[in-house]
Amino acid sequence: QLIEARQSSPGDREFDHKRRMLRKEIGQSLRKDREAWWSECANELEAAAASGNYRKLFQLIRATGSKKSGVSETICEDDGMPISNIHRRLGRWAEFFEGQF
Repeated sequence: QLIEARQSSPGDREFDHKRRMLRKEIGQSLRKDREAWWSECANELEAAAASGNYRKLFQLIRATGSKKSGVSETICEDDGMPISNIHRRLGRWAEFFEGQF
């Protein structure tokens, strides 16, 4: 409801103070919610570790950890044009890695 209140506030300069206060409240609320979420995650992790449920423990660790970033297969020629031919793409990757060493 804080976000809705901020979105519905007029864009006039006279409402700058109100928008600033709403932005501050939203930030505080988000920090409080984030802290509560992490506390709940920590409690679940501790409970899983205490009960010896290692499967659940590692699932929770994986769920709260950083997400794996995918490797882009897109590679470009020296002139910046993307390569669509798979054989040329593999050759270009080989050239790229040879240049790294």
